[in-house]
Amino acid sequence: MKRAKAIIIIVIMLWGMGISTHHKLYAQNIKEKESYADQLLYNKSYHKASLLYKHLIQLDSNNIDLWYKYAQSLLLQHNYKKTLSTYSSLKRRVGKLKPIAYFNIARSAQNICHYKEAITNYTIYISIGLSETLRKQSEQYIKECKFIINHQNDSAKYSIKHLPPPINTPYSEFNPVAISNNELVFSRYEALFNDSIETVFNKSYISDLYLSKQTQRGWQKPTLFAPELSSNKFFTANINFSKNQRIIYFTRCENNEGSIGNCAIYRAERKNGKWRKIKKLGDAINNEGYSSTQAFLVEDKDYSILYFSSNMPNGFGGMDLWYAIIKNGKILQVSNLGSIINTSGNEVSPFYDTKQGLLYFSSDHHKGYGGYDIYKSAGNLSQWNKVSNLGLPINSISNDLYYSHVQEGEIIYFSSNRVGSYYHNSIKNCCGDIYIGILDDKNNKTKQKLLIKTTDSIGKRIRKLLPLTLYFENDMPNPKTTKTTTNANYKDLLSQYIQARERYKAGYSKGLSGIEAQKAKAAIDSFFIEKVAQGFSNLKLFTTLLRQELETGKQVNIQIRGYASPLNTTTYNLALSKRRISSLINYIKTYNNGYFIPYLNKGLLKIYENPLGDSQFTGREHTLPNDKRNTVYSTEAALQRKIQIIKYSNDTSFGTEAAYPKLQWLKKSINLGTVTKGKKASTIIHYQNIGTTELKIKGIQSSCKCIQLQLEETVLQSNQKGKLYLLLRSRDLKPGHYTVKIKLTTNESTDYSSAEVRFQIR
Repeated sequence: MKRAKAIIIIVIMLWGMGISTHHKLYAQNIKEKESYADQLLYNKSYHKASLLYKHLIQLDSNNIDLWYKYAQSLLLQHNYKKTLSTYSSLKRRVGKLKPIAYFNIARSAQNICHYKEAITNYTIYISIGLSETLRKQSEQYIKECKFIINHQNDSAKYSIKHLPPPINTPYSEFNPVAISNNELVFSRYEALFNDSIETVFNKSYISDLYLSKQTQRGWQKPTLFAPELSSNKFFTANINFSKNQRIIYFTRCENNEGSIGNCAIYRAERKNGKWRKIKKLGDAINNEGYSSTQAFLVEDKDYSILYFSSNMPNGFGGMDLWYAIIKNGKILQVSNLGSIINTSGNEVSPFYDTKQGLLYFSSDHHKGYGGYDIYKSAGNLSQWNKVSNLGLPINSISNDLYYSHVQEGEIIYFSSNRVGSYYHNSIKNCCGDIYIGILDDKNNKTKQKLLIKTTDSIGKRIRKLLPLTLYFENDMPNPKTTKTTTNANYKDLLSQYIQARERYKAGYSKGLSGIEAQKAKAAIDSFFIEKVAQGFSNLKLFTTLLRQELETGKQVNIQIRGYASPLNTTTYNLALSKRRISSLINYIKTYNNGYFIPYLNKGLLKIYENPLGDSQFTGREHTLPNDKRNTVYSTEAALQRKIQIIKYSNDTSFGTEAAYPKLQWLKKSINLGTVTKGKKASTIIHYQNIGTTELKIKGIQSSCKCIQLQLEETVLQSNQKGKLYLLLRSRDLKPGHYTVKIKLTTNESTDYSSAEVRFQIR
């Protein structure tokens, strides 16, 4: 009995020690995760940090430091509503908050237009805050809030429109410059990938100059304005043209592993269609160790003036506006614009109207609505009149910059991260988009024309992305299985695919040498950048727009089609195409912490799967098992390993509407009449694409070998008609009545469309 009690005591002691050890390990685990979250916050990975802090709070809700850090990470993401709710929850727990919390609450309140709440909390911080810098900022922000309250009914006479995709994306578009009535050059700063994919490329963020042209169908997909201006060492942005458009000034900023470093202004000349003599301006403008950017050229008969923004010494604050007098290519004088224009804050993005003698610029310190506002002042060089705010709706509580105008101000362009701008992840207000403003004038025909082209519905913007194509590594996901679903997420599969790029370059160039090897490697690089990276970028925009569409209360249906190369059996490839569709559905389900799941559960978002396997191929191309260069590594094979979002609908008529490619037979039943055995008969079958997007015919079939078919066109645009030439050979047919089905395989949601041919053999 004593021995039994002793054993029980020992067991209890050991069990207690286990509990103690477990708690220590548990606490240690939380501490390690908190340290990792702190590191993420320090490295500006705010979204990841916030997710981890939120998880840790669920494990240890009494850790007050975690609450403060979580709120800070939300604020840095511009998630102002959630920041306020987090501080509200924290205040209920602790009663009195740290001084910095009141400043953060005020900033959040100001950014969601709760100006009185913002003033109250700024005032609290001024009385208890420890930072003199933040106290001065609070005083400035109080002035902003009071300015907004007093001027919220002011309005400039402009109608403001958000330019649609493909110009604007979830990343940053800025510095819009109209070089003609239908051409726009602008800058774009974007991540090639984010989250786990972000570390794959050394240059995970890129900035470049783009050109888009406006047609009757709207803005075309932007292309690089000038490849010769691009650089792997620098971010390129902020272009400005001379009057004859033969000289440009632009900015190059140092690329510090994806972050923007010091910037400098460059000059280039156009000769024989190329930009040449690319030269960095002298030290008087580009001071070593400082940034100069956003040049704007004003040309006169005897000299030119270059206005620009810089944080070089002897200014009034952060970024100031400066001017340089240039004569015969030489910089004669560089001066500050003075204290009327410049403040202790930042003044940027100058634009000068020579006819009116007005300088337009943005500032975060002059009295305004919050963030950067756009202002104007009459004068030149160092002589300026009082600065005035352009007012609403040109300005907003967000950042409004890069003002420019054409046609004497009838049309204006600017960049803003205001509500309605696209954003990635859940980071609202993260990124600037380009906006157009049209002067309110009933006689302004240009206004009416542009309004029609810039008011695309969300659904129409989405349809412009279709078919949205995404690519896969060979035999992925879950190779060597016939399962039709996967737990893999497309984003993670894509990350692995990107990491395998060098292997694909080596495989495709194997056995080649010299220029041929270089061409093969360049082809793979081009595929990954133009196809793989662009596909994921389009997917990010698609989910952003999809989210906006669902938030309007509409029911949304999408269809995903899956493909596989003809390397394996038809049965295997069909299962593989299903797994690829499954991986995209997993991506959609995990997007932004499961944002779409409630819509999926309620049937407000429906996803239709359309796996094709290798059925789109008429032959078995490149099926030699040992020919991996062609079957695995070639761009031809890579283009076959894909899925496509091919159809989208924002109502309940998904199966019947013609808002997609849709083939209609002009006569679905054709009667050839009576044909004498051994004779031939022919006819032309007419059809039309009555949908609004491109129709692709991928194959033709007949239920009888006696029918020979020939297509006139394999691609039809909206409303375009096509012809199918039919030849009947009756030699092997017995007398009697026949009905033969003709099937065209297309990119429609129904996959194919059929007609019938009737005839009699005698």
